[in-house]
Amino acid sequence: SKSVGAAARDPFGEPSFSVDAYTKSLFESSSEDGVRQAREALARKKADLAEELKASVYKNYRGFISTAKEISQLEVEMLEVRNLFESVNKSLEQAQHLSFSFCRDDGAAPAEVTPRARSSSVALPTGNPRKDDARKQLLCDIRLLVEVPDELEVLMAQRNLPEAVALLEKVQGLLKKNSSLLGRALEGHHIKTDIDCRVNDLAEMLCRDLEDPSLPPAHARRAMVLLTRLTLQDRARDIFLQARSALLRKEGKKIKFEGDVCKYVNDLSHLVFFHIGTACADYLHVFADNSIMLSAFVQWASGELQAFVEVFNQKVFYADDFQVIGECLWRAEFFCKALLPPELSLLFFLRQLITPKLSGAIAAYASRVGASVAKLANDDEWCGSPQQEPTTAEKRVCISSSAVGLHRALREFGNAMCLVTSPELLPSIFAAYQAVLSHYGAAVASLIDSDEGTLNDKQMLCQIAACVYCEETVFPKLLGQMEKRLCCSLSEGPRLLRSAGDTATLVASAFAKRRGRALVAEVLEWPTASYAPARGSRKPVTEPSHRFVRLFRYLLDLTAQAAECVQKKWARRIACQVLSETVCAMTSADVNTAFWAVNNTLSEDSLHQLVLDMKFVQARAGCSAAACTRTA
Repeated sequence: SKSVGAAARDPFGEPSFSVDAYTKSLFESSSEDGVRQAREALARKKADLAEELKASVYKNYRGFISTAKEISQLEVEMLEVRNLFESVNKSLEQAQHLSFSFCRDDGAAPAEVTPRARSSSVALPTGNPRKDDARKQLLCDIRLLVEVPDELEVLMAQRNLPEAVALLEKVQGLLKKNSSLLGRALEGHHIKTDIDCRVNDLAEMLCRDLEDPSLPPAHARRAMVLLTRLTLQDRARDIFLQARSALLRKEGKKIKFEGDVCKYVNDLSHLVFFHIGTACADYLHVFADNSIMLSAFVQWASGELQAFVEVFNQKVFYADDFQVIGECLWRAEFFCKALLPPELSLLFFLRQLITPKLSGAIAAYASRVGASVAKLANDDEWCGSPQQEPTTAEKRVCISSSAVGLHRALREFGNAMCLVTSPELLPSIFAAYQAVLSHYGAAVASLIDSDEGTLNDKQMLCQIAACVYCEETVFPKLLGQMEKRLCCSLSEGPRLLRSAGDTATLVASAFAKRRGRALVAEVLEWPTASYAPARGSRKPVTEPSHRFVRLFRYLLDLTAQAAECVQKKWARRIACQVLSETVCAMTSADVNTAFWAVNNTLSEDSLHQLVLDMKFVQARAGCSAAACTRTA
């Protein structure tokens, strides 16, 4: 081993050393153990050389620093010499302007010193201790400024960046305090240029550290603080935010989408809001008192939130499943509230960004539900059975299969809406409810208005009952469910209930118009009814015509049926509406013209009979003042 080590050390310093020849001589005739020993010896030699190189570098570096300090000291001494020469020159120039009085040979008194000489003599060196101290302080400041570039280079090489920034702040204080004196003393010197170069190098070093995505938060905060102390806060802000955006993109790409939308949104929400929260904490640590900087961070956070919402919309709304949408929305809002500091509340902005896409999904879902309930209405046979609510006997309605299907569809729709509901979405949700009910009401009204329809009164009353059931039973339950979800009363609730009542009124009006036209033609036989008396008949007019008697018997039966199928409070309303439509049909322009064409010549008894029939209608109509007015 020793012989091998000696062989490994001896030939390295020779000028004719050849690596190939040395390797061949070393391993050509050696055994396996010899080769292993030679390799270990070379490894030890390599380690020894590395240590020697390191020691030599440090030794030479300290020598370089020492030499640089000696050069700086010589520069300071040269500056002192130059300033001394300038001071002597100024003193000589001042001495040349002095006026002295010389003694004359004739013994005359010496001349007086002139005022100019008196004022000029003040500029001569007087040995004032205060001025000497100021001069010494100036020389110390110059010596410090000359040594600053080298000291900065040493501190940056040692990564002692806080001390470097503190030294620069001290230099800036000196230059600000004695700017005029130091400016004249350092005129034509390269010290300021050297200091500016070191400042740029220090700033670049801090910026490189801040751009590193793997930089710990504490080091990032320190770098931003140091850049701010160098009056580079704008650059520190931009680099910090760009680095956080790059880190967020890098970490986001690591989240794999494997088909489970809820898990993907959960991981992505945690990542995004965690990074925004930590960035906010680091940012506020540096710029808490700068409102302009705070607004810049809010703008950055808003941009990151918009990028998150774009991915959220692509993944979540593609499924078109409100169970999934509600779960993903809840997870995003949970992490938004849990991971962000109180100073940065982005929940309202998050909902505002998601609301347009979510409103479109709600409208599309409502359109599908409306089409399905309209189909239920068209396929219904409208032969319902009475349903009794447990709270009050007044809420007795006759429920058909389509009404049951409508209730089920609205309940499912309401459950889906409760998963995503928020104060911002209430207008869209209420509009969706109204759209579903409008689809159903329009389908029912078209069935009633259809000329091919063969529905009887009870079937049509069941249609009205279905809409009343929605108004008084289904929608109050849905509103209570949403109020429980939001923990507040809904101001839009009465408007939704009025919308349901309007649908019931629409269907009742369609029924009344159709039944009124049928009564005029089939029961009253109007306008072909003749009031001409039969031949030889001279009976006094004492009672209404049998046609009008049959009309009001039908209205009484209709009232009883409406009370049984719909509700008692709706029974009289429906009967009066049918009577009003009957009178409107009787008194329309074309029917009225046809009636008087048939009864163009009436006797006194015939006129009495007509008047009595109208009085009978007026008396039996009761609350229908409009119908009585139209009849008169």
